[in-house]
Order: sequence, then structure tokens, then C-alpha cells
Amino acid sequence: MDDIKLLNPKNECSGIRKSFTFIASHNGKFKDGEHVDNEKHEHDWKVIYRCKSRELNEENVVCDFRFAETIKEQLDGKYLNELDIFKGQIVTTEYIAKWIRQQIPKCYLVEVFETDDNMAWSYKTIDD
Repeated sequence: MDDIKLLNPKNECSGIRKSFTFIASHNGKFKDGEHVDNEKHEHDWKVIYRCKSRELNEENVVCDFRFAETIKEQLDGKYLNELDIFKGQIVTTEYIAKWIRQQIPKCYLVEVFETDDNMAWSYKTIDD
């Protein structure tokens, strides 16, 4: 029975996956001004995030799905480069993924699609 590690409570984990979309513009202008995304342009962004935890909270969930709506409200219909949350940053898809991950408790993975073919992700190891 030792080989059935899933029965060991130390290895139990619960998780969620949530997706949402928003429309926003950005430019990924690098400091040298040579980046191909130098001009402001719009995307129909798609976000998929995952959260996990060894313990459920007092409401028996890993994470509240409402974080998606809060984030969407901050980004939808905006020019991302002008938002205070991105001030002084080069607003790349990678940076957006990292920022979203940092906003959601117990989030370990965020995938941000700017098109069906272009996606960036941000990952963090969670040891709880």
C-alpha cells in the first residue's frame, strides 16, 4: 500500500481552472524602440488561470472565482500602458500574465493569449 501515495493526506490537493476574456490595447515598446509591437494595437485577450491548495477555505473552495471579474473590470476596454498598475513597465503579454498571477491568491499558473497562436504564461511553485 505504500505505493498509493494519493491516500497520504500530505499529497492531497484541490484546484480550480477559470478563464475570462477582455478587450484592451497596448504596445510592447522596448526601450530601444525597435520592438515589432511599437505601435498601440488592440487584442481580444483570453486568460486562463489555475489555483491550487492542500486545504479548502472556510467556504470549502480553493479560490473565489470573482477574482476574474475584478481583474477584467480593471483591464477591459483600456489602453493598458496608461493604467497606474502598469506605469513604468513595458506592457508585454508576459508581464500581463505575471501581474494577473500576483493578483489571485493560490494562483500558480496564468496563461494569457493575445491571439489564438500567441500565448505567454507565468508560473509560480506553491508549496502550501
